[in-house]
Amino acid sequence: MPDLRNTLAHILEHERYLAGTNEATTQQYIVLPILRALGWDDTNLASMEVLPEYTVESRRADYALHIERGQNPVGLIECKKWNEPITRHEEQVCFYAYSGNIPLAIITNGKLWRFYLSRWEASSLSDRIFCEVDIENRDRAISDLEKYLLKSNVASGESELNAEIALKEKETTETAAANVVAALKLHTATRIRKKPEPKSSIAKRYTSETTEEARDKIAVKVAELRINATGSKPLSWRKIREKLGLKNDQFHKVIRLSDGYRTAVIERIKTLKSAEGGSEYNGKLKVLTGIEISNEELK
Repeated sequence: MPDLRNTLAHILEHERYLAGTNEATTQQYIVLPILRALGWDDTNLASMEVLPEYTVESRRADYALHIERGQNPVGLIECKKWNEPITRHEEQVCFYAYSGNIPLAIITNGKLWRFYLSRWEASSLSDRIFCEVDIENRDRAISDLEKYLLKSNVASGESELNAEIALKEKETTETAAANVVAALKLHTATRIRKKPEPKSSIAKRYTSETTEEARDKIAVKVAELRINATGSKPLSWRKIREKLGLKNDQFHKVIRLSDGYRTAVIERIKTLKSAEGGSEYNGKLKVLTGIEISNEELK
């Protein structure tokens, strides 16, 4: 597998040749080499991991990324000319991904790579952006590209989990900034206006409309679906949420953050460890379960 750092260095070293080139040049000399360096095989007919001209509702995306042939793609990539502004094209690739139930949508002009989580519940496309990569910032680019687009991370579900975490942190930061602005406006206002009663959030409504016992039962199902025998491939968070018929906030902000989920996870791991032929879970438990678990809790 080519080295990602050397691949980026080669592209930037010959950047002068890219001015005035077309989208096909971006695809052949930038996107495909970067994908190869991230573990994707675009030459294997048996797997067809990188499928060009992928059709979604009679429209075509430049590339679809597959973990297994015949299954739904895990990501779509739309390519534009080197250094061309990409914002006006973002609706295109996000529509393709959303319509095809494909979690990752990526648009790139070779230099800038913008990542979207297509099924994230948000009022605008910009709220679905979880990462922007500029390959000129080489160290940061390597870190982010491997975090979100390394094939092994995409296959394990770690990329999607990292995307969800990034979007939650983004929401928290934006909410905090909005609160500061609101406080400043209130402080400088000449008269105080009564604030309207905020609408109840999806998470709050779900909590008020369900019992703790019912939510704990769902948490047990989540633990059973996510944590299988040691070494087996875990079901992605998105697939578990859809299987249980839950909305994004109901799943991530209520069930996965509940004490019931923590208890269910610990009991599930203990059960698998004590089963015949069971073995220790020494891998990345936080990636698998989404929570920190100490060794003491698993005794």
